[in-house]
Amino acid sequence: MQKKKFDYVIIGGGPGGYSLALELAKNKKNVLVVEKDNLGGVCTNQGCIPTKALIYASKNLYSLRNKNKWLENLEYKFNFKKLLQWKDRVVITVRKGIEFLFKKNGVNFIKGTAEIDENLKLKIDGDIFEYDNLIIATGSLPSTLPLDGFEKAYTPDDFLKTNFNELPGKVCIIGAGVIGFEIGFMMKYLGSDVYIIEILNERQILPNIDRDILDVLLNRAKKDGLKIYFDSKAKGYKGNKIIFDHKGEEKCIECEIVIVAVGRKPNLQGIKIFNKEEFLRINDRFETEIPKIYAIGDITGGPFLAHRAYKHAYFLSKILKGEIERIDFNEIVIPSVIYTPLEVAQVGVGEDKAKEMGIKYKVSKIPFASIGRALTIGEREGFIKIITNLQNEIIGAQLIGPEVSEIINLLTFAVQNKIKIDYLKDLTYPHPTLSEIIYEALLKI
Repeated sequence: MQKKKFDYVIIGGGPGGYSLALELAKNKKNVLVVEKDNLGGVCTNQGCIPTKALIYASKNLYSLRNKNKWLENLEYKFNFKKLLQWKDRVVITVRKGIEFLFKKNGVNFIKGTAEIDENLKLKIDGDIFEYDNLIIATGSLPSTLPLDGFEKAYTPDDFLKTNFNELPGKVCIIGAGVIGFEIGFMMKYLGSDVYIIEILNERQILPNIDRDILDVLLNRAKKDGLKIYFDSKAKGYKGNKIIFDHKGEEKCIECEIVIVAVGRKPNLQGIKIFNKEEFLRINDRFETEIPKIYAIGDITGGPFLAHRAYKHAYFLSKILKGEIERIDFNEIVIPSVIYTPLEVAQVGVGEDKAKEMGIKYKVSKIPFASIGRALTIGEREGFIKIITNLQNEIIGAQLIGPEVSEIINLLTFAVQNKIKIDYLKDLTYPHPTLSEIIYEALLKI
């Protein structure tokens, strides 16, 4: 690559960075993406993709052990190392797909470390590059805890890129958030004993989901044998024991590995023009306080979702191409999913939030046990809630149950476009499918 001046330089090759680069390159712009690690960012290499591969495998293993009542005298040998090798192949396949699209669309890529000094000069591994516009898409880093012995603890990112020789027998997770629950269930289903230590009480965790959804999730965790200590504060990790305070009493648990899942912080390493301790503030054109420097994705703060970064990239590309002036987009319409065995999905305003905000609403709640398709796959637990305003516009939905990550899309469309319930009632839903639960819920409003 001879050219050292570009129309757009994007720092960060994760979902926001690489998808923005592809959109701009299609418009015949000279685009350079700089990524210090592998293309695809945390999502592809240490987050979304490897976790979902391992969660898929863990659920299959759980089904083999617990659900197939018609199989007798079943013998099998679980090879954890082979599972991790398969996970790596999945990650590599996804990453190579991004690399292929870069070559096909003429996106320039440098695997290296970018630095921006106080004069806005850009250096990549010591070489100076010029740019007309700079986009910061550096994402976020896992937060850590400055506790005695915790230098031996894993962050979720570290854990998911480590290839263990054998399955850890006992795993302790600090933090009962989305990542804590996903990894906790995953490791339990693979065969580890799992302990979760959470500083909040059980009614305070996962604030974006309604408490009746949380009740089902916690009941499933208890039934599946996850041991969760609420109102507990980690104090240290000595030898092979995690030490923590539980409601004023000191306790310790023996564990082979500790995973710290207590949130994320901004990744502004090498970017000296901003306070590295703060997420970047942007306006409705994704502009930072410095002209010609934009920011998208996790670096702008939560929610930390790959699909939010994709959406930022999509809208910023339209702004930079002159197709729109600015965005008019309420992030409440961005759905979120927790990939636990009973998946949790939500979009818009939940029932608890509607009460808190004083919104006059109607709600319909239907259990998956009433849906034929759920029974055919052995999944009776969970339910859907659809929330409407008094004009019968769908303003929110929350679900817990089988494969609800694949059901939330239609409801996201409805919330974003203020669709009235009759519009979705008029649709024909294939039978038998899990998505019929939407139709059944709408019939009750």
